[in-house]
Amino acid sequence: VAQHEECKKPFVLVNMDNASTVPEESIGDIATRIATQKARAWMREAMIVVRKSVMDQAEQGLFHCKVRFEDMIPCDPQNQAYFLKALAKENLSGTIVQMETGGVEVIINWSHLN
Repeated sequence: VAQHEECKKPFVLVNMDNASTVPEESIGDIATRIATQKARAWMREAMIVVRKSVMDQAEQGLFHCKVRFEDMIPCDPQNQAYFLKALAKENLSGTIVQMETGGVEVIINWSHLN
């Protein structure tokens, strides 16, 4: 299992009496930074897949497509919310369905006809 660089650093116990003077990042701060970097990288790659899928289906005269992601990043509720916001910025709407085998399926629509 690959270990993130932050995990290799020694853990230092902090004297709680002096904790306010220690400028060290908390575990939560470090974890948030790492997860955000990974999620942003995944999002860039995912939007390339979305664009290709949407354009391929639009060329066939369709107003929807399905995209599957089998990795864990899109299974996280916070990442799902960011992904749906990214779709909305592209005038797309999406529904995310958890797959039993792991990962998610995203049903994407772009019809704005009433």
